[in-house]
Amino acid sequence: MMAPDVLVVELGHVLTKKVRRRELKAEVASAVFIRIPSQLTLTNSRALDMRAFELSISMHHGIHDCYFLALAEISETILLTADAVLVAKVRQSGLGRWIRQLGDPSPDD
Repeated sequence: MMAPDVLVVELGHVLTKKVRRRELKAEVASAVFIRIPSQLTLTNSRALDMRAFELSISMHHGIHDCYFLALAEISETILLTADAVLVAKVRQSGLGRWIRQLGDPSPDD
């Protein structure tokens, strides 16, 4: 599995927010923050900047998600997400072959 290195920032944001809300203990958040990125191949997001920016503008969607789509497109792999709004926008944009929603049947089914 791979992800743009902006994943570390997003993961940190979510985890620290959960700690502040007392939904997660700091020790658990810290363990997750260390473990998750170490199990992925992280790609330098600078190489994805312009494409993510273009996708964000053309799809009227947040740039953070567009980094993940840009990586899928450039690496010719599938972005698997639970974000139904993103999936719909990507499919509407004509780039549907690069995305699949969690729970959707695989194309081979």
